[in-house]
Amino acid sequence: MRARSPAPGPAPGLATLLALLVAWAGGCASSPAGRRASPVGAALSARDAPSEALRAHLARSALQEARAFRAQGRPEAAERAARRGLERSPHEPRLLRELARALDEQGRAPEAQSARAGADTLDPPLPPLPTSPLEIPSAGLLVLLAEPAGPGEVGRMPQGWPPESARAALAERLALRLPGARVATADPETLEAARTWLAARAPRAVLSLAAERVYCGESLKDGRFGVARLRFAAARPGAQERGTAPELARQVILEPREAMGCEREVLARALEGAFAAPELRAALGAPLAAGGGEGAAPRFDRAALHALFPGLGRRLRAELAAGEARLAAGELGGAREAFARAEAIDPGDAEVRVYVAEVEASLALSRELEARQAAMAAGAAREAPGPEEPAGSLDPRLSERDWRVLEALLDEERRRRQELLAALAALDQAGELPAPEALRGLHPVPLGDAGAVGPELARLRAGGGIEVRAAHAPDGALLARYYFAVGAALPVLREEDRDGDGRADRWIGYAGRARREVWEDARGSGRPDVHLVFAREGASLERIELDPGGDGEPDRIFYYSGEDLVGDARDSDGDGRIDRFDRFDSRGDLSLVERDVDGDGRIDVRSHYEAGRLVRRETSEPPRLGGGS
Repeated sequence: MRARSPAPGPAPGLATLLALLVAWAGGCASSPAGRRASPVGAALSARDAPSEALRAHLARSALQEARAFRAQGRPEAAERAARRGLERSPHEPRLLRELARALDEQGRAPEAQSARAGADTLDPPLPPLPTSPLEIPSAGLLVLLAEPAGPGEVGRMPQGWPPESARAALAERLALRLPGARVATADPETLEAARTWLAARAPRAVLSLAAERVYCGESLKDGRFGVARLRFAAARPGAQERGTAPELARQVILEPREAMGCEREVLARALEGAFAAPELRAALGAPLAAGGGEGAAPRFDRAALHALFPGLGRRLRAELAAGEARLAAGELGGAREAFARAEAIDPGDAEVRVYVAEVEASLALSRELEARQAAMAAGAAREAPGPEEPAGSLDPRLSERDWRVLEALLDEERRRRQELLAALAALDQAGELPAPEALRGLHPVPLGDAGAVGPELARLRAGGGIEVRAAHAPDGALLARYYFAVGAALPVLREEDRDGDGRADRWIGYAGRARREVWEDARGSGRPDVHLVFAREGASLERIELDPGGDGEPDRIFYYSGEDLVGDARDSDGDGRIDRFDRFDSRGDLSLVERDVDGDGRIDVRSHYEAGRLVRRETSEPPRLGGGS
């Protein structure tokens, strides 16, 4: 055999090695001596055809080998690798497409076209992008092309595809699909500037689009591909029209083939995904809100403006972070400036209001201390120096009265900080109680209606008398009520009014510092109809009880172990008693159904299941069952 130098390229794949082994075994079997000395050849000839799993593995190996050869500029080797894979898997469309590319690079266009047509028959390409207008009315619609990336996120766009190109591609598609819409770009600094900008244009509705990621590439594993993420939101003017929350349209395409290019194609298909969202279609196609439309001054609420202009949220978070850093460093003036900038962006943000109140309280204390020090210095300067005290010196010691004044100021500041901590903790929805320092900022309040849900639950958990303390926002609004056993340091129950209608609708029971139970009034009836029970650590769920009638007796109970549903008990006939009990195995399949058919509180029928199929049924009182199952 003639020796040859190794060519650069990937190591031979499994498909190549098996092909060489088969050829070697066949060569040995061509002579009598070969047949006698070739147990490998005999074993291979006796084997059945390869399994589907092996066939798929060989196809992947050949495909990656062909792609690697083509990437090295060796189309002939890529062709051979693709054909070897097709010998094993003749109906693999990816191998046919790779063969077509290798043939194209060799200038063999007719053969390439034939291979590509065969691949498209086996795996039809994506349908062509539509070019006709959408059925959504576009007259009076304003399409806002927002910033696709915030500070430090420019890397989400590939080299040579800046945000301007993304906006141009979107505008091109919008001209086809929403021909009557106006397309504009804007990134207002504040909420009020956003309202002014929209008022000047008086749109019927607004669609906001931001290309957060557009990327195309090629890999040995996936071949040519494109990825896009398009953030979209829609809103209409009017106090009752909140529009849609921001959503993401994600698009991944393999083997892009539109003439417009990969980046434009994947972004266009992401846009079509956004158009297909039912919420967006409803927001853009519904009738006008009262006071909205062409020629009117539209009024958008805070939620809608944040959804339409993502830059508002980015700037708000940046200013809050800057203020927090200054506050932690003790730079009160710098913190106030940062929080003032955040307040200018969105004066209605609850977190901004809390921070502004905190820094103003700290600054007020600082000014009081400075004034006190100045007064002390002036008084010391007026006093004549003592016999042992040189002229112009000051006594650094504080009098007893000075200490009392300073301690009173410090106590007032501690009280303010505790109140702010209590307010922030009341906004937190975590499973644990607020920190002890935050609990000390709660204010005692009257018990109110002793027969209401909160006091009833609190007395049951406390085992006796109770007292109530509340957390308030800086503006005085009630955030949450906490029920304590008399004289206790930790509360047993927290009560909330989540929808702001003045009636409590959520109660959280605690054991120590951990959440153990949650009751919710989901129907607004004044009585809880959902009851959640948590494990001792307060995080994992043990069961959910549903009581739609609000009579205190659940009609359905779901049981959990970790994150898995393991049981389901229900009142199947509506007589107020739970009479059916389902159990599930570790795979989530039904394993056992127990039924109390006659309502006497005892199980009458047990049905056993395996892999979701009934395998055995046991009855305890057959004559009383009738035709039930």
